Amino acid sequence: MKKTFSSFIKQPIVKKTLLYVKLTFALFLLTLLHVSAKVHSQDKINLNVKNVSFDKLFDLLEKKKAITLFYTTTRPSLAEQ
Repeated sequence: MKKTFSSFIKQPIVKKTLLYVKLTFALFLLTLLHVSAKVHSQDKINLNVKNVSFDKLFDLLEKKKAITLFYTTTRPSLAEQ
């Protein structure tokens, strides 16, 4: 009897082992992504300003950190929605 790859995979022990490998890989990948997201979210910026417009505040933030903020100074009216 000639054994093929598909008949090998259909064995219960192989199915169970492959399931464990897939679950382990998925958990490992999720852990790496979580750690990566947590590292980037811990950047803190200290600003001490009073009576500053939002335009000036956003300019200060962009100068303090290498970030770009997109914003608009106009308010949308309810008729536009």
